[in-house]
Amino acid sequence: MILVNRLPLLLLILATLSGCRENNEPGSDGSLVFGVAYGFCVGDCAHFFQIKDGALFKDNMERYPGDELQFDSNPLPEDKYLLAKSLLPQFPAYLRERPNSTIGCPDCADQGGYHLILNSNSESQYWHIDTSTGSQPEEIKAYMDQVRIILEQLKN
Repeated sequence: MILVNRLPLLLLILATLSGCRENNEPGSDGSLVFGVAYGFCVGDCAHFFQIKDGALFKDNMERYPGDELQFDSNPLPEDKYLLAKSLLPQFPAYLRERPNSTIGCPDCADQGGYHLILNSNSESQYWHIDTSTGSQPEEIKAYMDQVRIILEQLKN
């Protein structure tokens, strides 16, 4: 009799929990930072952008790594945001499965390195990725090529 009385409660709890899943997608509080930096360089050696709150922001720093990433408070024009926004939904599962990692040997041969930072659900994950496509896994080559093309277009 006790089991019969508690069965509806147990079913309700199971139904509630089965509908829960972790959300790693950046929401309104999420952002994607992407860029390239060069260690042995003179002048502006870091080119970073941040997709946040439906806008795109350019960095206002010349070197990376530094104390922290700094971005202009004013967003770039809408056409620049439209150029970059595809990077967020296309973020590779391969990288999501390997958070906080270095791929290849970024900037070891003075070739610079790509840097990605994904902020979602109050978590921050990063990736440092070699610019040499020979050091990139097949699973991310197309995405990193897209990052490279977008960075080139945004710098102009």
